[in-house]
Amino acid sequence: MGIVRLKLLAIETSTSICSVALIQNGLILASKGEQVEFGHSTPLAEMTKNVLEDADTDIAQLDAIGVSIGPGSLTGLRIGLAFGKGICSAATIPIVAIPTLSGLIHNIPEGGVFIRPIVRAKKGQYHTALFEYNSETYMEIEPHQIISSDFLNKEIIGRTVLIGETFTTSESDSLSKMYELYGDENSPIAEGIARLGEKMFSKGETSNSAELEPDYKMEFKAKKWNREQSGDAVMI
Repeated sequence: MGIVRLKLLAIETSTSICSVALIQNGLILASKGEQVEFGHSTPLAEMTKNVLEDADTDIAQLDAIGVSIGPGSLTGLRIGLAFGKGICSAATIPIVAIPTLSGLIHNIPEGGVFIRPIVRAKKGQYHTALFEYNSETYMEIEPHQIISSDFLNKEIIGRTVLIGETFTTSESDSLSKMYELYGDENSPIAEGIARLGEKMFSKGETSNSAELEPDYKMEFKAKKWNREQSGDAVMI
């Protein structure tokens, strides 16, 4: 019997970078990323089309969709999840809900470093956690927390990579004195989401698409979803 080669399309819309990646057996077949200013919807659809074309793949050949489930941009998460659900419905394939912070760290290709994924929350705050990567193993050192930008300027414990959001030039100049900043405004950070999503999918860790909601990790009660006949996900 030959090797079963599964394809998973990953969608990352939790940050200011909209990104899509296609993975098969640990190999990224195609990926794209783009910083967005006015919403993820338009670039997400075009980006998905281009990634599938680059990998000579169509939706019917996908085995699963992986979606960054949060925390992150409230609007971005809703758009990414609704888009992913739409593909799952059309192709009759499962969905994998990937924790954003854990997924982002899978972009880092080398060991022996600390990794701090960072995603904007609100009012100058960020979602973050701290991981250590050694011998292909990621260990959580600090659990999820919401911090202020001042927190990032505190003393760090060793060589640390900052990944997730993009920063202004002045912010980057300041942070680069303490951290290694991963990527740029067009980094295909969905590649990390894809790698973790593939691992989860291989373990059977899929979700019920109809009941799946974003994991905002914010201090408010998440409202229930309602899907209109048009297929657009809205908050009520």
